[in-house]
Amino acid sequence: MRSSTTHPNPPAVPAALRKVAQAVHTGDLDAAVRRNTAVGLPLRSLLSRHLGPRGECSEQDVADVLACTWLLSRPAAAAQLRSRLRRHRLTDPVVLDHVSREAEALALESRSDQAHPWATALDETNTLADERTDPAWSAALLLVRARMAEGSGDTDRARTLTEQCLALAPALRPAVRDAAEYALCAGDWVRAHELARSIADDAVAEPLPHPLQSLLAPPATAGRVPRNQPCPCGSGRKYKACCQASDRAQAVHPLPERAPALYAMLATYAQRGGFDHHLDRLLTCALGAPSAAGLCTDTLIFDHGAGAAFLAARGHLLRDDERELLRTWLTTPLDLYEVTWVRPGERLKLRSLTGGAGQLEQRDQLFSLSVVRLDLVVARFLTDGTRLRALGGLGAPGRERRAKFTALFHEGPMAPQDSTGHFTEQLLCAFADDGALEVTTDDGTPPEWHEVTYARVPDAAAQLHAHSTQPGARPLTTVQDYQQWVAAQPESWLQQTSENSWTLVGKGQGHQLLSLADISIARSGALTVSASTAKRLEQLTALLATILPGLREKRHRVTTAAEMLAQTGRDPQCEDADDSERAVRLRHFGITPPPSEPRRVMLESYFLPVPEDAPRLASAISRELAAEQMLLHPSEEDGLTPAEAVAHGGIPRARVEALLDDVEWRRARMHLEGQDTDALPDADDLRRRVGLTRRS
Repeated sequence: MRSSTTHPNPPAVPAALRKVAQAVHTGDLDAAVRRNTAVGLPLRSLLSRHLGPRGECSEQDVADVLACTWLLSRPAAAAQLRSRLRRHRLTDPVVLDHVSREAEALALESRSDQAHPWATALDETNTLADERTDPAWSAALLLVRARMAEGSGDTDRARTLTEQCLALAPALRPAVRDAAEYALCAGDWVRAHELARSIADDAVAEPLPHPLQSLLAPPATAGRVPRNQPCPCGSGRKYKACCQASDRAQAVHPLPERAPALYAMLATYAQRGGFDHHLDRLLTCALGAPSAAGLCTDTLIFDHGAGAAFLAARGHLLRDDERELLRTWLTTPLDLYEVTWVRPGERLKLRSLTGGAGQLEQRDQLFSLSVVRLDLVVARFLTDGTRLRALGGLGAPGRERRAKFTALFHEGPMAPQDSTGHFTEQLLCAFADDGALEVTTDDGTPPEWHEVTYARVPDAAAQLHAHSTQPGARPLTTVQDYQQWVAAQPESWLQQTSENSWTLVGKGQGHQLLSLADISIARSGALTVSASTAKRLEQLTALLATILPGLREKRHRVTTAAEMLAQTGRDPQCEDADDSERAVRLRHFGITPPPSEPRRVMLESYFLPVPEDAPRLASAISRELAAEQMLLHPSEEDGLTPAEAVAHGGIPRARVEALLDDVEWRRARMHLEGQDTDALPDADDLRRRVGLTRRS
């Protein structure tokens, strides 16, 4: 029998711990780290996604998880320690799950169950466990020890302890989840499926039934002969009454059918407590980019050691062909692809943009329904023994990030062993990082909204009416009508748009017309002028001085672009401001995201002299104006217009081809999302006008 060691009573949980828990739960990491100096909890607990505002824990859960973690790390008398652990609800499934995850993480660090920082405390409390009178307490201790064993690499012992835990508490969710993992690795598909289905709303277990579905039925090779024929063993009995059952038990599904289940083993293993801190770090990089969440788990498996650790700890549970397949996967590179062809609901084709494998076809219903032609995809296509498949997580950066992602893959496909220099962290950051927002008007001037109110001017409406062009002065029926009408207008003029409102219209680039400033007259007779820049306000003010002499200003209010965007809840400088949740988490993880190019946005109000009952004409004119913007202006990179670049060939031509692909992609993506695309230019029409044909 283990000799008893005398320990002092466990110290009371510090009062500061409650404040730490509150800060962790609300996501105030700076406060949590500051208050933790008086508590001494590991940093990974403060950064855990499970305990933060996006996690599944209540504030009380967080406080109890941190308190149990704190108590277990300090030697104390068994009875008092047990009492305080109970007070902080160690037997609660949610609290127990996260405390035991921390136990696994500590074991992974020490790689020795005996050297575990909690070993002494657990040994002491274990002497008071009574399975008959207190099965919940005994089950809790067994789960903590099982996860300590898993973290130290002893999967067989962990599996045995987990089964003992389930015998005492069959419905204990974290134990059910672990047992489903072990059954999955051992090829017990039926039990793995049953266990996963029993906790179907569990975030880790929920995806498991799908890859197992095809493995529940006996493999096609299970019956050597028809069931009513004599058994080939020579017993003289019918096959169904003799060897059929044993044949089915020994039969193995083909490797391609088992490959999805093998990846599911890796994905669930990567989400265990031992890798929590690594996954939290990767998810922080992609915070704000849900399309990259699945890629975080994939990179953790192949680029950050979870896959190799799985092979070392659980490889003996796999079949020989599964181990060889996994070794192949561990050398498979990550690559950037472009979707070249899609048949929704059936299949799609992709090509590498980095010089990797050529055309790749995927027969995948869900995948083909989620993409359009020219979408970008960051993926690691894994062989199932016969063909390459999208078994793992994918990342789908918007095509507007094409230049950023091609630069990241400038050396070609990235093999796991080459993922040095925090490549995957930089890659995941690229999904979420947005540069500073640069807002300009048509003439390159930053917008600044001016609203000026003037005192009542007698007969102002009549005077403005006399000096303005009236609506509908010339009906327009075609795009050519519009272009001819614009060519005949002066550089700017006053256009009446309704009974008491006017717009100062000016010519922009090509045939575009800009609403430079607006005038409105209230019922009281007060006149209000609004303009998007000081220069435009000055232009309208000079015009009004000749039409309405003696105009007296009462109020002048100015709103900057930054203030306007702030009113909409957006940061005008950067979506990832220094005090944002993501920026704070990146700072505490010690991650420096790559620099981002500024996002240039044209904020302009356009004038279209088309009645509201002619929407098709309005869309046709808008399409032509957008096409003009693209076709008539030279590139900043080489000074060539698109047509000149196509004629030049080489890199300039490739730039135009990619630009027009972007146009086609944007239109297809908006159509898929149910947005109106009538006013967008047609990519094939643009290709024809610059001397290109549609890319295959």
